[in-house]
Amino acid sequence: MVIYMAERKVLIKYVVQDIPTYCMNIFQIPQLLGDKLQKMMNSYWWGLGKRGRKGVNWMVWDRLCVMKEKLGLGFRNLFAFNFAMLGKQ
Repeated sequence: MVIYMAERKVLIKYVVQDIPTYCMNIFQIPQLLGDKLQKMMNSYWWGLGKRGRKGVNWMVWDRLCVMKEKLGLGFRNLFAFNFAMLGKQ
C-alpha cells in the first residue's frame, strides 16, 4: 500500500509532532531523544523505494522545517519548539 506525500505530511505534522507536546511543555527533551525523533520523521517522510530500499533524501530536514511562506513544508523543529514551550512558563 502506497502512502502519498500529503498523507505523510498530515501524519507527521498533526500526529507525530503533537504527541510529545505535553512533555515538551514541562521538560526539556534530551538532545539524543530529539535527534532520534527527527531522524525517524525524516526517514518516514522520504519513505522506502519501490523495492524496499531507503528513499533518497532530496532535502535536509532543517530545510523542511522552514515556514511554508519561505518555501519550506512547515514541519516543526523540535528543539526550537521545546525551547518556546518552556519559555512560556
